[in-house]
Amino acid sequence: MATKKTRQLIPTLIVGLGGTGYRTLKLIKRKFMESAHYNGKVPPMVNFLSFDTDTNVEDKKSEDILTTTEKIVLTVDTASVLGNINQFPHIKKWFPTHKIQDTVAHGARQIRALGRLAVFSNINPVLDSIREAVRRINDKRLLSGGEFLRTSDNVPVNVFIVSSVCGGTGSGMVTDLPYIIRQLVAGEAMLTPEIHGYLFMPDALVDIADSELERIKANGAAALKEIDLFMENMEKFSTRYSDDFHVAENVGMMKPYDFCYLVSGVDITDQHTIEKVVSEQVFHGFGTDLTKDSKSYLANIPTNAFKAIPSGEFVGKKTNYSTIGVSSCIIPVQKIIDIFSNKFSSGLMDAILEYANPKDDKTENPWQRDVLIFARNNGFEVDQKGELKILDKIMEVTKAAKLAASKFTELTINNMGDILLQEQSAAEKSYAELKKSVDEIKAKLVAELVKNYVALVADSMGDADRGVRFIGKTSEHLLNMLEQFREQLIKERDVKRKEMQRFIQLVREKKQFVEDEAQKSWFMRSKRAMREAAEEWVANNNNAFVAQLQVDRRDNAIEVLDQLMHNVNSSIKKLQSFNKTVESLENKFHKNATFTGTSLDEFESDWLLNNSIIAGEDLERLYKSHIGNPGAYETLFIGKDGLNIRDKWTFYTENSVLFEEDVKSYARKLLEDKMKDISIEDFLIEKSKITGEDEIRKVGESMAQKGKPLWQLNRGLYTGHLVPLNLLGVYDKETTKIHEHVQSILKKDSQVVSTLDPHRISLIQSEHGAPLFALSKIEDWENKYNKYKTTEFLHAITAEEYRLEWENYPFRPISIDKKEGVRYFTLGNALKFIQAVKVEGKTQYYCTFDPAASVDPEDKKDTWIGNNRLDSFENFIKNQHVRKLKHLIERELDKKGSYKAQVEFISLIAQNLKTFLEKIEHFELQELIKEEIRALNDVLKELNQKRSQDESEDKLHNF
Repeated sequence: MATKKTRQLIPTLIVGLGGTGYRTLKLIKRKFMESAHYNGKVPPMVNFLSFDTDTNVEDKKSEDILTTTEKIVLTVDTASVLGNINQFPHIKKWFPTHKIQDTVAHGARQIRALGRLAVFSNINPVLDSIREAVRRINDKRLLSGGEFLRTSDNVPVNVFIVSSVCGGTGSGMVTDLPYIIRQLVAGEAMLTPEIHGYLFMPDALVDIADSELERIKANGAAALKEIDLFMENMEKFSTRYSDDFHVAENVGMMKPYDFCYLVSGVDITDQHTIEKVVSEQVFHGFGTDLTKDSKSYLANIPTNAFKAIPSGEFVGKKTNYSTIGVSSCIIPVQKIIDIFSNKFSSGLMDAILEYANPKDDKTENPWQRDVLIFARNNGFEVDQKGELKILDKIMEVTKAAKLAASKFTELTINNMGDILLQEQSAAEKSYAELKKSVDEIKAKLVAELVKNYVALVADSMGDADRGVRFIGKTSEHLLNMLEQFREQLIKERDVKRKEMQRFIQLVREKKQFVEDEAQKSWFMRSKRAMREAAEEWVANNNNAFVAQLQVDRRDNAIEVLDQLMHNVNSSIKKLQSFNKTVESLENKFHKNATFTGTSLDEFESDWLLNNSIIAGEDLERLYKSHIGNPGAYETLFIGKDGLNIRDKWTFYTENSVLFEEDVKSYARKLLEDKMKDISIEDFLIEKSKITGEDEIRKVGESMAQKGKPLWQLNRGLYTGHLVPLNLLGVYDKETTKIHEHVQSILKKDSQVVSTLDPHRISLIQSEHGAPLFALSKIEDWENKYNKYKTTEFLHAITAEEYRLEWENYPFRPISIDKKEGVRYFTLGNALKFIQAVKVEGKTQYYCTFDPAASVDPEDKKDTWIGNNRLDSFENFIKNQHVRKLKHLIERELDKKGSYKAQVEFISLIAQNLKTFLEKIEHFELQELIKEEIRALNDVLKELNQKRSQDESEDKLHNF
């Protein structure tokens, strides 16, 4: 016996944020439930968590896929929090109460800060649900003993987070959740998880009304700014959620997402389709045998794709982002089985209805033969006396007691009458006893006849050559024959009754003669006449008894026939009802099997994700080649291994709905077995023989053209190299013929990986290594952001929390003029953000975000900007680090204390530069130093103005 193969899966947590995340999670979980590979269930090392402020109550039970453990509803009494903000110091630190309190009071939606507030207000349930899920998927017991095993502890867990950046809930949580998960996993002493984010861009929400689009774009821009802040490592994520939980420094220095997929609605006009694309990508990201291969391919992506731009206008900006596209072609086996099962079931109904006439049977009405056999075997034929044999089964006339005339030859005349009467009484008693025994015989005979008839019906129902209509006609002919026998018995009974009455009258006459003769005197009596009368009395009495028995036999036979006929008649009605049910189902199945369309694609997304290679015109050919004539399966269908029609037809007559379900279930099971081994390429090869076209090429090219990566980049603005990763999941990678056609369209290398689904080929196209500013619509989103930022509160990660100004973080790089560049270059040097160090005896300039520590040339966090002051200045003003350094420098200068202290510090730096200027001879360097001194003078002027204003404020308050 073959051992069942054990399969390994990486422990995986799939998280959905907000409505988009919730819907996508349902799609992913449903794929597990419909996957034969996973036996229709989610493996224990895969867990789902949905975080939403909406309860997501489903209208249909079938849509309620996520369990209560998986569906976490985050409720918050916003008014209570805002009204008592001082009681929530960790919320107060960032929550802009003064900016959105009025808005909340009027019930505004799409406020991202409220989504984040829900996390803070429910931090313990959030932590508990994530911690428990992580422990479940990483349970030691999953290392052995099951069909699916988790990978060892030296493999990091997978985390997939799905969210839109555009609404209020998911968009407000999208930066916090990856850090919370990282911190919790770190607390479990596990390897750092690999986190994949799937973020729906504003242009992915294709079903949104135009009136809402502007706010959605503004929200999306705000969310992307926050994510990019930490993806670029321009800030360390350092949020504290409660007294007991915060993100540690080593975790906060990481990017939120190892892979951040940006998803737009390229060529897709239905948001549900985009959600399905993401669900396909996530499912295949760790599903089937594609897991092992895709992990090894993805391992090289960060090194090859996620880099800082080395030169040009965008120098220093990181190419952190990716996208995906999915297309697949299928044999829609379940839909085909739905169609074929109706067609097959209709054929089965026809088969069990109709008589299958054997080739050697010339009988015009073959059911008459069964009637004659039944009649012969059950006493419904005439014996040599011209009577039905069944009469002797009821009562044999010879068994009745008779009077004997010889007994009266020696009797005296005086006691002859008395003796005759005594004998007649004895005969009548014998008749009564015989009649009593007949009642028992009759009951047994009825039971036997009914049993034999039921067996006749059952045998016919269990005979594939007969059928429902056959036994119906057999029963009708049998009933007709029984009615004829009944009429015959009635006629015979009436004749026998008249004979009996005639014999009784003769008995009376002879009795009267004997009585009269006995009253005469002895010399007037005729002994001879009395004996002759006695003999005639006996003979007629015996004949009367026999006639009575014949009448009774026929009465009893009629009663037997009546009961049998009642049973047959009742059975005929049931047979007619069953026949009607079968005919109705035949018509219903036939109607449901009728497919008039050209395409088997069913849903909006099928053109992309479930594109059927089988068209309507292919169905008849496929049915004939793989199924054939349903009649060939009738014996199995009606037998005990099937529906056992022989024994259950009466039950199905009364339970037609169940009969329909059982027929369809039987058909589906048989068809699933017939269809399971058909493969896409085998079908396309056969189809090519008929059409004369290369059907494999057509399918391969179509897949490559449809499943485009879901983003639009401004390739004129960003000309850098993208790293493609294309995975073609096929049933058998050794024999696939589609790959070469996919390759010819993509013009890029694609890897072929094995899956376990013979009825699907999936192409996953992904691109990695684009900066955020390269998105073609990013400028439009930022314009909407700039429009709303002064009137609507857009941010969840707030300027208050991280002491920054969001206007310093535009998507497209800041164009810094030389004067401003000189200012921050000079201050950066003074405050140790720019440091000159000796490397192998040569001066090198580095830019750092940690002025308290000396620059380490080996530390990639410190950026080299030149090997002299002039070059370092030119590179500094081009580098995107200037965005972050501007506010860091201002913050560090502010730490010097009062305006007076800051003035003293800047004055000292200016004096040092003047001293340095007198000692150098290099003209260009002299000019730069002069610019730096002028820049410091401007700073001193601004500080003195602030100092003067501050002193005036003090005087005003002390007045």
